Amino acid sequence: MPHCLDQRQVPGASRLFTDYLYAYERVGQWYGAELPPFAPESLAVAARRVSLPAARRQALVEALAQAHRDLPPSAAREANLARLRLPDTVAIVAGQQVGLFGGPLLTILKALTAIKLAERLQSQGQNAVPLFWLASQDHDLAEINAAWALDREARLQRIAVELAASAQRVPVGRVRLGNGIATALAQWRAVTGGDGGLADCYRPEATFASAFRELTARWFEPWGLLFIDPLDPPMTELAAETLSAAVARAPELLVALSQRSVELKAAGYHAQVETEDGATLLFGEQQGQRVALRYEAGTWSWGAQRLESPELMRRIAAEPHLFFPAVLLRPVVQDALLPTAAQVCGPAETAYLAQSAALYHVLERRQPLVYPRVSATLLEPRVRRWLEKYGLTLPQIWQQPPSPDPGASLGAKLARETLPPGLEQALGALRGAWERDFQSVVEQIRALDPTLSDFAATAGAKMRHQLDQIENRVSRALARRQDDLERHARGLVGALFPERHLQERLLTGAIWADAIPVLHARIVPECADHQAIEL
Repeated sequence: MPHCLDQRQVPGASRLFTDYLYAYERVGQWYGAELPPFAPESLAVAARRVSLPAARRQALVEALAQAHRDLPPSAAREANLARLRLPDTVAIVAGQQVGLFGGPLLTILKALTAIKLAERLQSQGQNAVPLFWLASQDHDLAEINAAWALDREARLQRIAVELAASAQRVPVGRVRLGNGIATALAQWRAVTGGDGGLADCYRPEATFASAFRELTARWFEPWGLLFIDPLDPPMTELAAETLSAAVARAPELLVALSQRSVELKAAGYHAQVETEDGATLLFGEQQGQRVALRYEAGTWSWGAQRLESPELMRRIAAEPHLFFPAVLLRPVVQDALLPTAAQVCGPAETAYLAQSAALYHVLERRQPLVYPRVSATLLEPRVRRWLEKYGLTLPQIWQQPPSPDPGASLGAKLARETLPPGLEQALGALRGAWERDFQSVVEQIRALDPTLSDFAATAGAKMRHQLDQIENRVSRALARRQDDLERHARGLVGALFPERHLQERLLTGAIWADAIPVLHARIVPECADHQAIEL
């Protein structure tokens, strides 16, 4: 079982998120579920509320079957597609940006949370499948075009793909990796000592979305994880109805969002996504670039174009592949397409879904259970040994004060606490006292019998040599221990709090791909706490 830590100890955790975890009665009014997420019956109740029209379900399954044909065959995936055809099957949905080499560790934790929740429902007699929504419509390339790993000296290394400037405003799911991926793979191998099959998926002709999907499909093949790419043409066609509904009811939606932000702030919480008059509900592509559509005074501004709502709705129906939901509308689109019982979310998503809930209400859609993903730090054997050796805890690593070199700062702190205080000074004092006292003895010996002077000098030289040996060995031992302390401290900070980020949010999950079966066995989705998991 993992060691659990109250998430109110986690750096950067917002009060809205921690109240959602531990004091649901304070925030439940802004979410769609009657029960707290970790109540024993909450997931089953959410599953019973799911309803998806038969025609929509059929279209969804056909689109998914087509989209998965370019992946390696998987009996588990085929079984989940067949199960999804059944009228009572619900989905547990996770999603994430299509980060380089699978993105940060939290990608793995999200997928495993969805898989475990689907397994729980299956064990209770409720048909369920895990689905993963690829955030391919996103345009923030800087957030996904990097992988992070520690080198052998526990120094954090950033690995990225060189891309043309024109890729910056294209939906990331359409950006091809190009020849720069070979350099990134070589850097990854140099840092980590291997690529774990990354090169099989990350090829020059692949896009960020297709490579991510192929890699994570391999990781989670034993559990038949299904994937949805909203850029796939059948998905854009299915999403068009909800986008058009949002256009038709834009004034109500924007008022509801504004009111929800006011409510959250009045209660002492934050609005994860700032909204204002004319806030963006959706985007449209123009010449391959993603451009925000803004509603103001009955008219939509789309770059230089001005459209009335009926015209925009006709454009969406005719060219659905050109239009995407903005962040607060995206969950509503997702859950109009899917029989979602629960959406697996990180802290930021959990916070902004308090705002999205207002859109569900206006559009008369059912909001699924918002289920926080497992939050975890993985403790590899040597890291665990170092924590035990120095009597440190994970929160103590998180609480290290900011420093240009946090590893060196922690090393200095450990040295003050663990190295013998004053040993070198004590040895120096011993030598000084010995030299003084021995010289007095030699003078007394010479006065007693001058023939013993040479013997005394020889004996003194031997004793002085022994003192030299003691001092040298102690100095070397202290230096070695100091080096070990600094190396261990750098390793602890790098592995557990790199660049003052949680491990799960920065270090690339591919580092632990081989441990996914172990994590599947050890994570506990029913636990609200941050889980420290020994590997």
